[in-house]
Amino acid sequence: MKSTRLTKVCFQIFKGHLRHIVTCSKRHVNSDEVVPFWNLPLSMEDNNNYSVVGNIACFTYYDGYENFFKPSTVSGDKTDAIIVSKMEHPPEILTLLLKRFEFDYHMMSYNFEKNCNCELYAFVDHVGSLRSGHYIAVIQSYEDHNWYMLDDTCVSQLNSKPFEQDEF
Repeated sequence: MKSTRLTKVCFQIFKGHLRHIVTCSKRHVNSDEVVPFWNLPLSMEDNNNYSVVGNIACFTYYDGYENFFKPSTVSGDKTDAIIVSKMEHPPEILTLLLKRFEFDYHMMSYNFEKNCNCELYAFVDHVGSLRSGHYIAVIQSYEDHNWYMLDDTCVSQLNSKPFEQDEF
C-alpha cells in the first residue's frame, strides 16, 4: 500500500504529457497523440562548447531543449513526414536526460579481414530488464590472465572463462 502511494506521488511530480503530431508531406495529419513522459532526452551534440569548472559541468541546455521541440523531417518509402512534439502538460519537476553521445548507424558493423585474430579481454553486460537493472564488467587481467567480474564495489575472480571459443 505504501509503495502504491509513493508511485502515485512520483507520477504526480515527474510525469508530463507530450503531443506528437505526424503530418505527411501532402499536409494530411496522420497521427496526433498525447503520450506520457518522465524525462526529456536532450542531445548535447557539440561537446566542445561545454567545460568543467571544478567538479561542475558548465553548459546551457537551451539549445538541446529547443532542438527537441524543433520539427523534424523523416523520409519514408511512400512519403516524407514532419514530426512535431509539443509540451501538452509539463511535470512539476522536469527531468532532463543529457545525451552526450551519438550513434552512427553506418558504423554498426565492421568487416574483419580473413584470418584476423582478435582477443576479447573485457565486456560490459546489463543485468536486468529494459526498465531496471545495472551494469557489470567482466575483464581479463593482463597481469595474471584470470577473469574478474566487477559488480558495483565488489570485484570477484571467476572460476571459469565467461565463454568458450567454440560458442562464437
